[in-house]
Amino acid sequence: MKDLLEKWTELKRVERNAKEEREQVEVELFLALKGDMNEESQSTWNFDEYKLVIKPNFTVSVDQEQAAHYPDLFKTKYEMTYAQYKKSENKGVVESMITIKQTKPTFSVELK
Repeated sequence: MKDLLEKWTELKRVERNAKEEREQVEVELFLALKGDMNEESQSTWNFDEYKLVIKPNFTVSVDQEQAAHYPDLFKTKYEMTYAQYKKSENKGVVESMITIKQTKPTFSVELK
């Protein structure tokens, strides 16, 4: 087990470093091309055998209390966590409206 845990922690370190390097390259690409980018839709460049596509992403935060006064202006999405489902006193009604799928578990390893 120790060998697996050591391998896991080393791979996570390599993965983290690779992600940090990739994100730095993405910043450099963005800065080099931002003047040529379409602000609201994807932009595409061809460099020799490489095709680069940059898609802008935006998040919109809504003040929930204020938005409640204008429900016709916003999309409503009903959600439930697994913990809420487990605590639900109306499982019969809830089960007819939900689907539960198991996803990849979360791993955390640290040296003591």
